[in-house]
Amino acid sequence: MATATAMAMAYNLALKPADLARDERQHIQKKTFTKWINSHLIDTQCTPVKDLFLDLRDGHRLLALLSTLTHTSL
Repeated sequence: MATATAMAMAYNLALKPADLARDERQHIQKKTFTKWINSHLIDTQCTPVKDLFLDLRDGHRLLALLSTLTHTSL
């Protein structure tokens, strides 16, 4: 049975350099945007965002972010 790490390495070897660069760029952008959101949510009652796609899905943190950025109560 192959481990997850071995499978990930085999997957990465099959990708073209341009694909690897795109994946790395997307990962960095996701991490950067998550940190940016958390920096704005620090003064709210919301828990920090860990997974950008899962944690914004219900809209609560997104609404808190919008409220913080616009300085209004929504």
